[in-house]
Amino acid sequence: MTIRWMSCCVLFLVSAIGVREAALSAQPTPAERPYFIKDLGTLGGADSQAFAMNESGQTAGMAQRADGSAHAFFFNGTALKDLGTLGGASSAATGINRSGQVVGRALTSLGNSRAFLYTNGSLRSLGTLGGSQSAAYAINDVGDIVGSATTTGDAATRAFLYRNGTMTRLGATFGGTNSVATAITYNGDVAGYASTAGNASTRAFLITGGVQTNLGTLGGASEATGINIAAEVVGRSTLASGARHAFLYSGGTMQDLGTLGGRNSEATAINDWSQVVGSSDIAGSSVTHAFLYQNGAMVDLNTFLPAGSGWVLEAATAINSAGEIAGYGRIGGHRQAFRLTPPAQLRLDPFGALSNEDSNLPRNGVQAGRNVTFVTSITAGDGPARNLVFTDTMTGPITIQNIRTFEGIANCQAAQKTVTCRIPAMGPNTFEVEEIWITVRVTGPGPFSHSAGVTADNVKSSSSVSEDNIGIALASFTLSASTTAGGKAVLARADLTSLAPPGGAVVHIVSSNPAVVPVPAQLVVQLPTNTRNFNIVPPVVAQPTSVTISASYGLVTISRTLTVLRPALATLSLTRSTIVGGCQTATGRVTLTGSAPATGAAVRIAATSTAVVKPSTVTVPAGATSASFTVSGRVVHAFSNGTFTASYGGASKTVDLDVRPIFLTAVSLASTTVKGGSSVSGTATIECTAPAGGISATLSSTNPSVAAPMSSSVTFAAGTTTRGFSVRTTKVTASTLVTIRAGLNGVTKNVLITVKP
Repeated sequence: MTIRWMSCCVLFLVSAIGVREAALSAQPTPAERPYFIKDLGTLGGADSQAFAMNESGQTAGMAQRADGSAHAFFFNGTALKDLGTLGGASSAATGINRSGQVVGRALTSLGNSRAFLYTNGSLRSLGTLGGSQSAAYAINDVGDIVGSATTTGDAATRAFLYRNGTMTRLGATFGGTNSVATAITYNGDVAGYASTAGNASTRAFLITGGVQTNLGTLGGASEATGINIAAEVVGRSTLASGARHAFLYSGGTMQDLGTLGGRNSEATAINDWSQVVGSSDIAGSSVTHAFLYQNGAMVDLNTFLPAGSGWVLEAATAINSAGEIAGYGRIGGHRQAFRLTPPAQLRLDPFGALSNEDSNLPRNGVQAGRNVTFVTSITAGDGPARNLVFTDTMTGPITIQNIRTFEGIANCQAAQKTVTCRIPAMGPNTFEVEEIWITVRVTGPGPFSHSAGVTADNVKSSSSVSEDNIGIALASFTLSASTTAGGKAVLARADLTSLAPPGGAVVHIVSSNPAVVPVPAQLVVQLPTNTRNFNIVPPVVAQPTSVTISASYGLVTISRTLTVLRPALATLSLTRSTIVGGCQTATGRVTLTGSAPATGAAVRIAATSTAVVKPSTVTVPAGATSASFTVSGRVVHAFSNGTFTASYGGASKTVDLDVRPIFLTAVSLASTTVKGGSSVSGTATIECTAPAGGISATLSSTNPSVAAPMSSSVTFAAGTTTRGFSVRTTKVTASTLVTIRAGLNGVTKNVLITVKP
């Protein structure tokens, strides 16, 4: 069959618009009822039709002027712009890309049809393939244009690709002479159709990666009209019965999309989420209705209109990835271009979507008395939102200080702790994002928050966002002691009402007398604690002095009094509570409550036992807090019990100190078995060296007639710990066991000897 030039009003002028995959946000939700419909109007005449739409909702098509002629138009969201012609009477726009470049066809002054590109406010011809006619049907986001043009002598009509100012033939036919390219994606995939041998029929084709594929049919001819980024193709195909049905080609298979109950249907566009639009006869009538095909079902778009709208949607010709649909229908007896917008979606975010400012800083804690700004962004999507009401309610120890907006489209008022902002509209025809900035002052410690929500006339469910924070103040300030001596450290502790905020909490410290009680000007409490300690070390004072120390943070000041005293004796200790007189010492230590004055501290020492040898005073050096000394005992022959006392600065400390005699620790024999009549040597040992003049131990036997020391005593010379002696034995007729004994200062040690015959 012969491929004819498409009239400006037929549905298959529409082309699918290629979209950058990376630019897509989220898949639109299945269509909900009702849609909101926009009548795009005309150029002064009665009728208009929309044939293409981009991702911003900008629309292109054809509309009548007051003189009755039809001109291509561009709709930027508020009004139609007449794109003019190439000198002839009419034009029609059939494709538009993301940047608002428009393509189509327009008549020249000679009455020929020429493909055009409208860009930067100018309409220009793209030429032909050598013949007299051409038409452009689609343009992608990089400016590649496809369509059809006649060859030299108008011998054939061939699909073309227009790139970088040059029109070239695109693809091949399926045995015939003609082809048309109707749609192109961002990455250069092209859909269209071409004639078979003898131009008897047409077959839809797909060109991807430079390879052209025959998409087949549903029984008869097929023509492709739209394509998406996944190389899914839509169009129309004749059945064996002669009826024409919309198809979707995906995954190598052509699927019959059916009808709305009537005989015929055709698909005109598909978006990147595989939503398909077109037109279909309805049951029992030759009237066509616009349809949306998604999730395996074809739905009459008229059922998505608000009740009583007055519209009859005849054809849907374009759909973008936001789910907006363009086309034409009848209202008030005239055919009008329309744009359908799904119910609005509103989103709140706790940050500045325009300003890139963060919200609720610093998070996780803020000093009472400081300001915090809540930044909430309102983003409108999936169509315009009307009569928005933003409400933000504050809780906790905060007061509202200031309210401002980024774009200035919101009218905001505060009542107590609630802010209400009203915005007439947001979305495609106005600002799509607004920021509400609410600054609050933290008035005390404890949790605080804000909870924001937004509603609109055409939003079914509200969006909300909330943020929490906590005010932080000084909870307590304590001293480990209320009195101290000069030179002795006192621990000061500051506690916050909660964990320190990020970056730390700077607590300011003040002393009423820094010369007596020096303190740091400030201390920083850091995570992960709420506490910080520091030491106060006052100098030695001549008389008691009371000083006030204050800590401040988060609108809270806490004061404590520290009294600094002269140093006094704090402790007395001895390394032993009993010493051996004449040969053992103990180390004593005195500790003051503070540092000793510049002349030192003379601590008096006393003992109740005369056997104790000690100094009368011990001097703690200037600036020191302790001193050590040595205590010894005189030689005694019996326990001398007593106490040991140190005194300074009006304070005394007493400990027990006893002096005992030197004890015998062991007695031994060179042999414990001897033959009667012989002698054996022995050794006696004391626990420490004998004092000057020596010390004597007694010797005895339990059976002197068999074995006995040769003397009744033994004397340890000064400085020695052992002394030898001899034991004599007599002859016996039977083995006899005898105990040899040594005694000193009440302590006796024994050794056994066996005398044998």
